[in-house]
Amino acid sequence: EQISLRSGNDPHDFSYFEWKWKVAHMSKFGGMGSLRFLDIEDMKPHSGLLQAFLAPRPSSLRKLSVRDRIVISDSDFRELLDFLSDPNCQIRDLSSKSFYLSSSLEFDDTFDNTTIINERYRSLIDVVKDENASLRVPISIASIADQYKRELEFWCWMNRCCPN
Repeated sequence: EQISLRSGNDPHDFSYFEWKWKVAHMSKFGGMGSLRFLDIEDMKPHSGLLQAFLAPRPSSLRKLSVRDRIVISDSDFRELLDFLSDPNCQIRDLSSKSFYLSSSLEFDDTFDNTTIINERYRSLIDVVKDENASLRVPISIASIADQYKRELEFWCWMNRCCPN
């Protein structure tokens, strides 16, 4: 698995490096106490890298940007919810950027059932509403229903305007 990473303390001054990352590398990288901003490019579906990165709870992380789309598995999604539920989580922006493509988090093919997809969105909204006061920018998720998108935007706005 090869992904490109940009990291640093200043969101406008990134050091760029490319490496063949393995799950063991990402878990160590996620444990870095001074890591504030991280851009990820070219993460392949089902690689386990997102889950490995979030597992050590990078509590100092403020912004995680995804370039291009990332297909997340059920275990990646559960790890994301656990990370956002952690009381030490300080992430404000988990965004996706691409100059040419619409980029976002996408659920893998095992989420083909609409009921399961709706439960996942509801779980994410519940975490942002009840357990996470730091997320201020809504997570871009492909094919999210308008009602869930508006509710997620509302709770991120509440975190921004009325932090607990």
